[in-house]
Amino acid sequence: MALVICVATFLGIAHSSGWAQLPTGIGGLGNNSHAIGLWGDVPYNSLQKTVGVPNLIADMNSQNLAFTAHDGDLKSGSGPCPNSLYSDALAMFNTLTAPAIFTPGDNDWTDCDRATDPNTGQPYNSLERLDYERSVLFSTPYTLGGHPFLQEVQTATPDAYCLNAQGQHVACVENRRWTVGRVTYATLNIQGSCNNLCDTNPDPAEYAARNAANIAWMQETFTSAKEKGSIADCAREQDRSPGAVAACAQSKRPRARLTGADFFQELWWGSKALRQLRGCTGA
Repeated sequence: MALVICVATFLGIAHSSGWAQLPTGIGGLGNNSHAIGLWGDVPYNSLQKTVGVPNLIADMNSQNLAFTAHDGDLKSGSGPCPNSLYSDALAMFNTLTAPAIFTPGDNDWTDCDRATDPNTGQPYNSLERLDYERSVLFSTPYTLGGHPFLQEVQTATPDAYCLNAQGQHVACVENRRWTVGRVTYATLNIQGSCNNLCDTNPDPAEYAARNAANIAWMQETFTSAKEKGSIADCAREQDRSPGAVAACAQSKRPRARLTGADFFQELWWGSKALRQLRGCTGA
C-alpha cells in the first residue's frame, strides 16, 4: 500500500486545469484536537467484505471523525482486478459519513499482473489497472464520503509526472494534500512488492517517473506545511523497500516524530492494530 504523510496538513491532489484553486481541507479547528479513522488492507475475503467492513464503517460512522483514510489494498495480493473492484470500493467509501480519503495499494495495481484477466486470457496490465483506478476513485479534486472536501492534487510538470499504460506523462492525481486545523496531511503512491521494481513484471521506467514525482510532492508538502505554520511533520508508510526509503531520504527532510497526543484526541486504527505514524527515516 502507499504512504501517508502528516505535516500539520494531509496529501491531496494538485490542481489540474479546470479544477478551481479554492481553500482545501477543513478549516476552523485551530489548535483544537481532532480524530481521524485510519484503516486499510480490507476487504481481503468475502467475510470481511460482507460482515467485517460494514461493521467497521458503522463503528467509524458513530464517531466524530474529521476524516477517514484507507491506505490501500482493496483485496488480497493474488486475487483478480476486475473493474468491479474499484466501483465496489467507490460505493464502500461513499457509505462513510466523514470525508473519505484513499491512496492506492500494491494489491490494487502493481500486483494485478499476478492474476489472469478472464476477458483476455492474459495477465492484467498493472498500469492499465492504475489508470482505471485513477478514473474511478480520483476523478475529482474532492474526497469521497458523505461530506467531501476539496484537496490539493499533484499536477504533471516536466520534472514530476507519472506514466500511464501507453507510456505517456500524466498527473499523479492520487497524490493529494490537505489541512485539518494546524496539521497537514499527504498521500504518496509508494508501493509494496518492491515498489514495482520486482515481482511478476517489474517496470523500472514507471517506478523512476513516479518516484521523482513522489519526492517532489513530499518536498512541496513540507514547504506548504511550513508556510501554513504547521508545527510538526510525520510520515506513515507500509512499504520499507529500498525504493521507498530512497524516496524518503531524497526528500532531505529531518525526521520528526508525531505522537497521537500531540494532535489527535484519538486515532481510530481500523483493521490493523498498533499502526505507527513515523518519520521518514524512522524505524
